[in-house]
Amino acid sequence: MTMIKNKKLSKYVRYIILLMASCIFIAWMNYELPTSEAIQIATNDNLTHKEQFSAMSALAYKDNQDSQAFYLLYSMLFYGHGTPSSPEAALVMLEKSANAGFGPAQEELAFIYLNGNKHYKPNVNLAHHWLKKAAMSGMKKSLAYLNSGPEKNS
Repeated sequence: MTMIKNKKLSKYVRYIILLMASCIFIAWMNYELPTSEAIQIATNDNLTHKEQFSAMSALAYKDNQDSQAFYLLYSMLFYGHGTPSSPEAALVMLEKSANAGFGPAQEELAFIYLNGNKHYKPNVNLAHHWLKKAAMSGMKKSLAYLNSGPEKNS
């Protein structure tokens, strides 16, 4: 008899848990994640590329703290989006973003310094510095690289 009651209770508990999970999921689906001001500028179709670059610059240098805006400026400068392409200025923006603690910028900088390219020379010491910072910021690619061992990183 107790076993039957426990099975019924277990069935009801599972039903309640499923119902609560469904309510949470529905509430989550209707919740709009806050969008950063930098993303709003970058995705604003009403602005020209030059206006986006100008607004992004103003945001980045407002209290010199918007790490995501600096990261987006890096991309705009590197690819010439709203401004002439300047890999040197782009690297400065990427470093500002990384120094402000933006994980994706730290990881990007780490792999730029690790591999180098036609615009940037490799620098193993800086690469490892930024790999560690990026890994500490939760960047999985950097963490995996650091955990792969020196023999695999050669």
